[in-house]
Amino acid sequence: MSLNALPDSSRIWLFQASRNWSEDELEALKGLLTLFVADWQAHGEELSAGFGLYYGCQVLIAVDESQAPPTGCSIDKAFRLLQQFGAEHGLDFFNRLLLHRPLCTSSVIKSLAEARQALTEGDWAPSTLVLNGQIQTLGEYRTQPFLALSQSWAASKLDLR
Repeated sequence: MSLNALPDSSRIWLFQASRNWSEDELEALKGLLTLFVADWQAHGEELSAGFGLYYGCQVLIAVDESQAPPTGCSIDKAFRLLQQFGAEHGLDFFNRLLLHRPLCTSSVIKSLAEARQALTEGDWAPSTLVLNGQIQTLGEYRTQPFLALSQSWAASKLDLR
């Protein structure tokens, strides 16, 4: 199902890769996720779900919980799918200590140390936009996919607050 068909209240899971994926990896991921959401079920009930691939590194999976809520087991299947894909392609979708700065169809991905250096060198500023990995609904993603570095989880670690 297309994300456009899902309501703003849909629950989302965001996964941000440790590096930008290649065109081949993008196509493989699209195919894999298309099949996954089409067959995704919770206790035999079909889930109304969709996905999006953004900025060369971000996977968004959404479920309309008003139709049928996902269960722990069904959510685990999504995590395992990305763990397996990551293992096969040298991608880590679970490192929450990376910052992703969107640039058109790709991202600049930095560790905290690299972000600190970019701030020191003037390449980044507290107002630099990064992908917002803290949101929980599709509506939030639609309205605030980015936030300033100074408002991100890393702000206190980078002495920006």
